[in-house]
Amino acid sequence: MLFSVATAATLVSAAAAAAVPRASGNFKVHARCVGRTDFQDSPGYLYAEYAYPPGYYAALDTNPDNGIVGYTSDPTNPSNSSLIFPESGGYYQGFVLYPLTQQYPESIAQIFSGQTGTKGIYVDENGLVQWQAQDGVPIVWEACPNTPLEYGTATALKYRWSNTTTSSGCWDAELVAEYQ
Repeated sequence: MLFSVATAATLVSAAAAAAVPRASGNFKVHARCVGRTDFQDSPGYLYAEYAYPPGYYAALDTNPDNGIVGYTSDPTNPSNSSLIFPESGGYYQGFVLYPLTQQYPESIAQIFSGQTGTKGIYVDENGLVQWQAQDGVPIVWEACPNTPLEYGTATALKYRWSNTTTSSGCWDAELVAEYQ
């Protein structure tokens, strides 16, 4: 079988494109209380605030204009995907979750400049942001109002193992991807 140079080039570029993960569409992350189908009493949109070099604590703000826009890096492979927030000039920030332990079964989510973020973060078939943690234990997102952070208080976005109780003063939340 003979191929023209143009046909061969097309096949090679198509194969290369198939090997590169496709990013999802851009979306804002909107938190809602578990068990709700609406956003009444929503703790807000994910945003990066309360900076400490080189990153931010992940917080929630009820003003949609403050919500940051991101995308998942590989929607076809959840274990390889991360949540990335692009910035101007080609820079980006990554959504970072640290592994939980018996000693620390909960933590605050963070957003770091210049990092691609934690692997295993994806949007499921219901439009919910999930984390496929390496240890296999499911996690639950928590909205924690009035959390003292470095430069004041905010509604912090935390996560914990699903087999532990909700942190005091927090409530369980779902993170909904609102595509732009």
